[in-house]
Amino acid sequence: MSPHSPVELSCSENNLQNNNGNIDTSRNGKPSCPTTKELHLNNNQLYHQTNNSTSQIINSNQHIEQPNTGNNIQSQENQQLQYNSKIATKNTTDKIKKNTRASIKIASLNIKGRGHNNIRHEKNKWKQVNEILRDEKIGVLALQETHLTNEHVEDIHNIYSKHMYIYHSADPQQPNAKGVAIVLNKEITNTQNVNYYEIIPERAIMIRLPWHHTLTISILTIYTPNNPTENKQFWESLLQIWNEKNLPIPDFMLGDTNIVEDMIDRLPCHRDNTGATQALSELKSLLQLKDGWRETNPTSIAFTFMQLSTGSQSRIDRIYTANELTFSCRNWATHIPTDHKLVTVELIDLKAPYIGHGRWTMPLYLLKNKKLMKEIRDLGLELESQIEKLEFNECTETRNAQTFYKEFKDQMIQKIRISARKATSKLTQKIMQLEGQLDRTLNNDNINYEEKTLSAAILQECIIELQKQRYNTKDAKSRVQNHLHGETISKYWINLNKSRRP
Repeated sequence: MSPHSPVELSCSENNLQNNNGNIDTSRNGKPSCPTTKELHLNNNQLYHQTNNSTSQIINSNQHIEQPNTGNNIQSQENQQLQYNSKIATKNTTDKIKKNTRASIKIASLNIKGRGHNNIRHEKNKWKQVNEILRDEKIGVLALQETHLTNEHVEDIHNIYSKHMYIYHSADPQQPNAKGVAIVLNKEITNTQNVNYYEIIPERAIMIRLPWHHTLTISILTIYTPNNPTENKQFWESLLQIWNEKNLPIPDFMLGDTNIVEDMIDRLPCHRDNTGATQALSELKSLLQLKDGWRETNPTSIAFTFMQLSTGSQSRIDRIYTANELTFSCRNWATHIPTDHKLVTVELIDLKAPYIGHGRWTMPLYLLKNKKLMKEIRDLGLELESQIEKLEFNECTETRNAQTFYKEFKDQMIQKIRISARKATSKLTQKIMQLEGQLDRTLNNDNINYEEKTLSAAILQECIIELQKQRYNTKDAKSRVQNHLHGETISKYWINLNKSRRP
């Protein structure tokens, strides 16, 4: 099967039957793809409903009700975790061969075209896409406005064959307009046995990805029309497709929606087309999806797109998640590599053991800091002198070799951290300061909309320019490094071509 041809949307009648003769409607059951109507009719389907704070888990053998009254009340989190464990048993496939982490970062970005036609040209955007995958450690990246043809994808695969694999859909009549793609990071993500679905050509595609051990996720990327009427028709088309076709229910729906559901997601605030938002709401209800970032940040204000001509901003780039994945998602974030922000979320396997941040370690590049090394050496000599002068009968609980050594470590760590902060480039420090200032401006209720719009637009524009400057500097250094050491017996070339652990 060609990776760029849509998977057959209908399932055979035999595949839709399980051992009991009933329709198999598991969210990610490998043999079958039930219709959405069958999801609501089949008594073998495990589903979650909320009505007056009542959770129900229904299967073919039992009907368990958990009313939110009396002494048998469970916390909402415990109910959700219990439900997640039930879903996890359904959300399985054959164990994948690739050794992947128990978490995967999923992201979406509107790249506004591919840039220069020559894939090797410095203004071609796919080099930047490769940088984003590597630097942000993204496993699955959904892209909109890709403007790709099969020939372009073949060129990208030839150059970045070790780093990425692309599923895409484009308009054959207008290849330089619209287009969506899903990019898999081959260094950290499984790319085998992936099912590809072309839902709406150049507007919506979906993959079904075995991502870790036996777990599988379905990811739908969308790029909706800007016109309100066409936007409404797009959501209605998706609604009709999922009602009629044998398609998996997406765990994630992400992309450029070109509308917002709440006034708080626009600056200045105003409501979007009622018909379009209502159609989106109906689709979310059918697929049981919700805006994950807004659920996590109910009162925060952040935007993903700025109109340069007017300074108005909006949060039109969003990630919707399945209801049962609420406690499996973390680290919602937005970044600024272009005029559209990169939106990201991390999905984790709840069965994996908790791993903390680990111990603090000294950045290795500071070993080359001669001034810092001299200061640490002086501290060590001072410690040695203190211990040598210490008489055995003079040791106390507050003055002994152990307390001297602790003071030495504390002073050394303090100097290392100060040096690490100074070593951070001034450009990075400036970007961090502006991002903090932007966040405070957007969430300041004492500023009127006109002043907030103007201030936010200026700050956003400055951040974008500094981000581009940082990328160009990094790209120039990379090209120089490759020119000097590329295709030579060197540490640089060996590290560049060796396989990396996920």
